[in-house]
Amino acid sequence: MSWEYSHLITHAFPVVLSVAAVFVGLAGWILGREDLERWGIVALLIAGAFAIPAYITGLAAADVVAERTFVYPSVVQSHRGAATWALVPLLLVAVLAGFSAVQPADGRLRRFVLLVGLLAAATTGYAAFLGSRIEHGPTQEEPGSDRTRSDQTSEHNESGALAGLALAACCGLVSATAGTPGGRSVQERAERLHREALVVDGHNDLPWRIRGIWGLDLDRVELDRRQDEGHTDLVRLREGGVDVQFWAAYVPVRFTGPAAPAVAREQIDLIKRLAARYPDDLEMVYTADEIEQAVARGRVASLIGIEGGHAIDNSLEVLRELYQLGARYMTLTHAATLDWVDAAGDDVRHGGLTDFGREVVREMNRLGMLVDLSHVTADVMRAALAVSDAPIIFSHSSARALADHPRNVPDDVLRLVAENRGIVMVNFYSGFLTEEGAALTRDLFADEKRLRRENPDPDDLQQAMEQWLVDHPTPPGNVGTIADHIDHVVGVAGIDHVGLGSDFDGIPMAPEGMEDVSKYPALTVELLRRGYSEEDVRKVLGANFLRVLREVEASSGGPGPHSGQGGDR
Repeated sequence: MSWEYSHLITHAFPVVLSVAAVFVGLAGWILGREDLERWGIVALLIAGAFAIPAYITGLAAADVVAERTFVYPSVVQSHRGAATWALVPLLLVAVLAGFSAVQPADGRLRRFVLLVGLLAAATTGYAAFLGSRIEHGPTQEEPGSDRTRSDQTSEHNESGALAGLALAACCGLVSATAGTPGGRSVQERAERLHREALVVDGHNDLPWRIRGIWGLDLDRVELDRRQDEGHTDLVRLREGGVDVQFWAAYVPVRFTGPAAPAVAREQIDLIKRLAARYPDDLEMVYTADEIEQAVARGRVASLIGIEGGHAIDNSLEVLRELYQLGARYMTLTHAATLDWVDAAGDDVRHGGLTDFGREVVREMNRLGMLVDLSHVTADVMRAALAVSDAPIIFSHSSARALADHPRNVPDDVLRLVAENRGIVMVNFYSGFLTEEGAALTRDLFADEKRLRRENPDPDDLQQAMEQWLVDHPTPPGNVGTIADHIDHVVGVAGIDHVGLGSDFDGIPMAPEGMEDVSKYPALTVELLRRGYSEEDVRKVLGANFLRVLREVEASSGGPGPHSGQGGDR
């Protein structure tokens, strides 16, 4: 077999494979088919490997071609130049495809490889086109040869036919699989995945909204009917596929001294009575195992989180009592700096945690109670992470690098969270998601102190705050904005350290497309569209939180008593 004929065979492989790979990969991108994208990556890897023998045989055949070319040398030279330039993107795409193959969950890398592959296919195809323009006559060694120009040129045509045949086969593959179970659209895959996955929300303020509208009288509450106002009811909670909900036992900072733990007890009791009122929909749980059991029974597993460390009134004994009543996390503070911890947006008095603050963290570790660092300053975040032996959580905070607000988590803390094996549960408040919103919300935090002084009555304060928001409209953002924060946390801390903490019914506005608890499936769609694997989407939706809870339980020696059962451990 001549070098020329060897070249004609070997060069067909990178041409066919690169074109077919890009066609299949881009079809997978458009259809939302990760499997097609990955097949395209594998084909690009093989195409890059075949580029080397194709180039070598082309060099070996060059002298033969030069001796018997009957067209202008510029065509030959153009072909050689294009072939050389085609080799570069083919080898580059092979290297990138190799990286993508070992990181299959990285959808952005996969799609970047496909774009580079498109360049490689274009240059390789152009080189092949120029090669097909070269015609040959008999060689000097074979003056009487019957091999004609058309015979030799047909070899190029055969390779082109081979490329067309392979491309047609790829068309058939895409067409055949697009309508099969394995060829579901992103929307269909998201619906199935969302149903199957454990969906956990780290923070919902419905209990305080109920108290603000109906007081502590649940007979006036109709949570099993769709509500025209607010973010949460049982109908929409089911539509959103929420399996696990942390209900916030929020204590406003205006309650101080013994009044603060009294309000916390009332809110804990309200949450338990709410679950008892709707036993077919809600079930109180206190451990990771109980979460799985309740979800298996078709109920929303309901947990309690204390929002505001002033609820313990500077007492570890009260902290233990609230844990025994069922609280499974406590936000160290809320809007006000306490005697032992600084609050984000309030005066900094301690530069982190005091000695008593560190005792609180250690006692929460011992109890198996999640330490929630939402609402604290960055120095408190670092101090608590240095003290805690168990994973910590941010029950409703976002990434500060994308929205510069003290309620959000800086990158250096995100890295510490990864070392701690903790989790950042992304907040849905528009004021913590966009840079413009963060700037406005910083102003709101500054003005809130003045508004509190001017409006000592809670109802007057609420009206003043609402008017401030009307006067200072916040860009809402959208579902993609939430996903941007998830992307950032994943990029800095890793896929195992991010979750969802909506803050629904505690925020004045939510992003477009995520207006209430029924909209969670839209986020699953968005994550799949961004190239997250189904396993990674499951982690974001809830698996990461369940892992954190189990590790906190294990570090304390196992789940502790709750609901008044048992005593101090």
